[in-house]
Amino acid sequence: MKRSCEIFGLKVRRSINGQVIYGTAAIETALNGDARVIRIRFRENQIFYEQTCLSQSDLDNYARISCYLYRLDKSTTEPGLEALFHDHHDR
Repeated sequence: MKRSCEIFGLKVRRSINGQVIYGTAAIETALNGDARVIRIRFRENQIFYEQTCLSQSDLDNYARISCYLYRLDKSTTEPGLEALFHDHHDR
C-alpha cells in the first residue's frame, strides 16, 4: 500500500493507493501550551478527521511525523496511528 502525506504551507495532500484527499495543517499548542504539535484536518467520505502529530528525527534517518488519527464527531480512547515519512523516491 502506497501512502503519503505532504504538508505544503497550510495545505495537505494525503494519498493512499492513488486516492488523493486535500486538507489543512497548522502548528498548534497542546498540553496547556507545553508541547507544539502539527494538526492535520481533512474530510474523507463526508467524515471529518483530525490528526495530532509529533515530528522527530535523528542523524541517520529521515524525519518522521507520528500522528494519532481520529474522527472529529466522535470521542475515542483508541485513535488510529500513522507514521509519515518523506518519500525521496516520489520526485
